Amino acid sequence: MTYTTGTGLGASVCTFTMPSDIKNGAGANSGNKRLQNAPNVTIANLSTGASNNGGKVQLQTTSNFNLVKVDGLNGAADNYIKMNF
Repeated sequence: MTYTTGTGLGASVCTFTMPSDIKNGAGANSGNKRLQNAPNVTIANLSTGASNNGGKVQLQTTSNFNLVKVDGLNGAADNYIKMNF
């Protein structure tokens, strides 16, 4: 899954809600925090092409486990986010 934030996001976190009917990936993340399928994430700055090594995924520790939060974004840049489940 890929996503671009556009310039001026103004925040360092982007939250994705995965549909519960997905049979692979994060769709099964609805009932148990120990069964979460956390994605590998790649973040790059589309303005400069530089990789953002500070980007990371935050796992949910309480319900709603199908939320995926990507943290460490540059709020002023056009961020490219790629998640592999």
